[in-house]
Amino acid sequence: GWTLQQVVALFVIAWKKNGPQRVAPNLWGIVGAPKAVKTWYNYSSALKAKGGVWTEQELDEFLADANRFVKGTTKSIKVADPEKRKAVIDFLKTLK
Repeated sequence: GWTLQQVVALFVIAWKKNGPQRVAPNLWGIVGAPKAVKTWYNYSSALKAKGGVWTEQELDEFLADANRFVKGTTKSIKVADPEKRKAVIDFLKTLK
């Protein structure tokens, strides 16, 4: 799985408002945003089928174990520490 440092590194390159799309979809405004809607990104069919919007709870579940949250996802993110997940989500909430 991905370490917290890898998750944070991904955010560093993909979190600026109107920033370029790189390894993953830009995370600006991700909290409350619809899942899997960026047309240029190749989301897994599992995440597309999940639907809905990214709530804080769902982001926490995804960061804890992406494969458990979305069976069939291509991501292997696992951040076991709930405080670290909360810190990441708190940061994501500021991107609006």
